[in-house]
Amino acid sequence: MIKISSIEKLPAPNEPVAVVCTDKEVHQCVLRNGGIRFHLCDSPNQFISSTQIIGWVLLSELTHEEKRYINSSIEREQWEFAPGTPKFMPIEFESQGVPANNTIVTLLLPSGMLIEAETRSDGFVPTHDFESVGDKGYFTLDDINGWARQKDLSSIQRAFIGEKIVI
Repeated sequence: MIKISSIEKLPAPNEPVAVVCTDKEVHQCVLRNGGIRFHLCDSPNQFISSTQIIGWVLLSELTHEEKRYINSSIEREQWEFAPGTPKFMPIEFESQGVPANNTIVTLLLPSGMLIEAETRSDGFVPTHDFESVGDKGYFTLDDINGWARQKDLSSIQRAFIGEKIVI
């Protein structure tokens, strides 16, 4: 079980870390640019924004077995927040209006599922394959119970993207 720190507490710059992203992928990175970007160690010109990260752990703290998750997917049951991490706070969803195009948001679907999407002129387009989008390939305000800007969510709240929550 990997114990990760939330993104609200940052590692030291240039310290090799493993990050768990909202798409449940694990990457080896270093923090640069004043805590805004985690640069991929195997592709230094590519980076992951801190808004796409659930949490991190120092690479030196991972066991050999845990390091096998790097550059692959991780299930929710395979990681947990380290002791002392703040608890989940309810997400305040908007039910009207739509933010500017190309904004990354978290949608609350009627089923209680939280998914990541990007705003476009025709609606909310899921950033990952999602079977229930339907023929049109996107969601409108009529299809969802609310949305929240992903940058406004804590890493603990982002940890629930792709999961069903009680509504």
